[in-house]
Amino acid sequence: MATGDFADLKNRAIYLARFASGSTVDLTRAGQLLNEAALLIADSGPRWEFLVEEGTWSTVADQQDYTYAALATDMGGSAIKEIYGMTNQTHSVGRLTNMSWTSLEEISQSSNDSDPTGASVGYAVFGETVRMHPTPSSVQTIKMLYLGSETEMSADADVPAIPLGHRFSTLVTYAASKLCVQRGGGESIALAGQLMNQYQEGYAYLEQRYAAARMPQLALDDPNWNNDLPGAVAGYNTDYELY
Repeated sequence: MATGDFADLKNRAIYLARFASGSTVDLTRAGQLLNEAALLIADSGPRWEFLVEEGTWSTVADQQDYTYAALATDMGGSAIKEIYGMTNQTHSVGRLTNMSWTSLEEISQSSNDSDPTGASVGYAVFGETVRMHPTPSSVQTIKMLYLGSETEMSADADVPAIPLGHRFSTLVTYAASKLCVQRGGGESIALAGQLMNQYQEGYAYLEQRYAAARMPQLALDDPNWNNDLPGAVAGYNTDYELY
């Protein structure tokens, strides 16, 4: 058992909830609640810095579409929530252009049976599918920066994505609070409220350190974006950067 791993967090939650001893049932329940807290925090809204991952995946010759699930498996990372950017490592084409689905189809003049092939220089995302442009003519190595997901802990040595210094004030306090509610009784319910207040305070500190203040820069480049605006000039190219 190491500081901050799954086994340590379970024991800390049991102790903080003032359970006399950590039975197998209590430890199992503590583990479930720790995972509940970790998943809740990961999906709470902010683009957490600690969930940003980088990986590489390979295209398949003549295959245009790739699902998030397939890319995550290829890269060996967590589930993909949002793609920040990609580069083609096989061909020196710079950063791949992120386009809307409509613009990609207009540029490629897609007919579903005669799409252009070659070195991919752009892509579009719709749903949880990435469409490459042009369709890769060969195996190409793509490097990708993306927002990943929290992975549930199961083995005692597993650790959450949340940084060590914030695990006790968020995950442990949340789990301990829920354990107190589960036990019931006036004193336990009062303690549960205090622990939940500590969790909310810990969450606020986590958010200040790892959320909005450190959102990555996103660059959107769509040659036909202006066409959707009144008075727009067809074919006019403009880059838009959000900070």
